[in-house]
Amino acid sequence: MQEKIGTVKVQGVDKLKQAIKVNRKWLGAIGYAVIGFIMANSSIFDGISPFGVALAAALGGTSAIAAALGAVVGYIFSATMTANMKYVAAALLVAAVKWLFGKNRGGTLGPNLAIRQSAFSAVVTALFALLVSSGAVLLSKDFTLYDLVLTLAEITLACGATYFFSRATNSLKVGWNGAS
Repeated sequence: MQEKIGTVKVQGVDKLKQAIKVNRKWLGAIGYAVIGFIMANSSIFDGISPFGVALAAALGGTSAIAAALGAVVGYIFSATMTANMKYVAAALLVAAVKWLFGKNRGGTLGPNLAIRQSAFSAVVTALFALLVSSGAVLLSKDFTLYDLVLTLAEITLACGATYFFSRATNSLKVGWNGAS
């Protein structure tokens, strides 16, 4: 009798492993969306929080879109929603760039315009998105030298975080694929 219970238990574990293996892409996307939400609510200095944008820029494919959507939701539901609208715009720009120029399936705009996912392209994507959104906010008002320095620090921080996230996720992929 105990042997059957043990066999059923092993079969249940095998079914769970099979379900995880089949749905790995979706589970990963959900995980990156949750991490994007958490990163969007991480702020330093004078309330700057470019980490959700940095994470989305560092990832590729479906993971980038999921992280960007999670970051958008995180920025919208944060305590300083109006101040974070520039990050919402930046995260949506990152998602648009990743979707239009992503290497998966040759890129939406065609294989000739597809960008290979690398740490450099991730940093350039974050730089572009935050230059556009933070620059628009900065130029829409009378800004001081402090505002300019804070914006440049924010963009530099985002690019550094993007590089770190890109290298870290690449190391995780190599480690997981090497272990299998």
